[in-house]
Amino acid sequence: MRSLARDAGHVPGNRGTALLLDDRLVLRVSRHWNDLAGYRLFPSKQQIDPWMMADDWANCALIELQSPLEESTLLAVGDKLLPEPGCELDGKPLCHCPCDALLGIVTAHLSDLIETRAPLTVGGAALHLCAPILYRGALLPLAEDGSHIDSVLVAASYRRVSSQPRI
Repeated sequence: MRSLARDAGHVPGNRGTALLLDDRLVLRVSRHWNDLAGYRLFPSKQQIDPWMMADDWANCALIELQSPLEESTLLAVGDKLLPEPGCELDGKPLCHCPCDALLGIVTAHLSDLIETRAPLTVGGAALHLCAPILYRGALLPLAEDGSHIDSVLVAASYRRVSSQPRI
């Protein structure tokens, strides 16, 4: 399997099981992306099938890139990446996603993905809608021609953490 390019965040202390489920989601979706690519540099967005991704699709989004990046189109957003239940982002520009929502936090790294031209993992501590979280995500480039990045598959999950210090 291709390794993911780099980790944009670091969670201090022992990782233990804190991010284990997050890592599993990122690894499963990354493995699926890699399998789809086959001998091409990148798979195409046409190859992305939510049915094949089963329960993981709720933690995924598909974005068609535009210039500027804020105008990129959210083609599909899984329920667990919505900023709030019932919020509809499918078909809307990326700028409609709040930057303090998990999807906004992860997609803030889109320019890094474009620059490195490689899959990117991001993670760490953040605030998601005013609540402290630990998150892990992957930005996976897609290309209809196999080379020119025109879309991105996003996979991300999080868990809330207590804002109370441990004693």
